[in-house]
This record gives sequence, C-alpha cells and structure tokens, in this order.
Amino acid sequence: MSEDEVRKFAEEYMEAREKGIDKWHLKNADTKAMWEQNKESYAQMGMTYDQTYEEFKKECESGVSILKVDENSLTIKSIKVEGDYAEVEIDIKGAIEMTTPLKLSKKSGKWKYIMGPTWSFG
Repeated sequence: MSEDEVRKFAEEYMEAREKGIDKWHLKNADTKAMWEQNKESYAQMGMTYDQTYEEFKKECESGVSILKVDENSLTIKSIKVEGDYAEVEIDIKGAIEMTTPLKLSKKSGKWKYIMGPTWSFG
C-alpha cells in the first residue's frame, strides 16, 4: 500500500511540474522535514546550517517555486520506501543522470514533499 501511495504522490508531483502549478510542492510539503534534510545535507559536507526553522519556513512561503517542464517529459524509474521515508527516481527527457531523487516523508501521517529531484544535463 505504501508504494502505491508514494507512486500516486509522485504522479501528482509530475503533473504539477508539467502543468506549471506554482507552489504545489509547498502546499504538499513537510517544511520541518525539509529544514531537517537541509541541516543533514550541510552536515554531510562538513558545513554548519545556521538558518532557524522559522526563517526557513518564511523563505519557503515567500518565493520558492518549481519550474514547469514539457508535458510527458517525466517518468518514474523506481520507488524505494523505508518506513516513513521514500525516494522516487524520476527520469526527465534530455538528462544525462538524476543527481537527487524526489524525497518524501510520512512523519506527519501522510506522504509529504521534502526535496525535489535534480538532474544533470551535461
């Protein structure tokens, strides 16, 4: 069941990207988990993440948006679910490789966005 829920969420994310629905990811985000993910990423690079959660949340709400992509350019490659955490590898036409998967958290009781996918185009 969890994999089906994650697939449905990923498909909704891809549809939002293809239709250019701005702020969709923030309406479906766990900003606390996003902030914690940023802190963890900085720590892995040996850096300190000084932004408070309140500052991060305000920044997210004020101007973060996702870029529109061409219709039918995104496809799900794989889904990995471990407890209340999931990663979805999403291919995009023209990319050489995926550098970061779509990351989701279910800590709040339902699947929420915590990090969008990134790709390398050469």
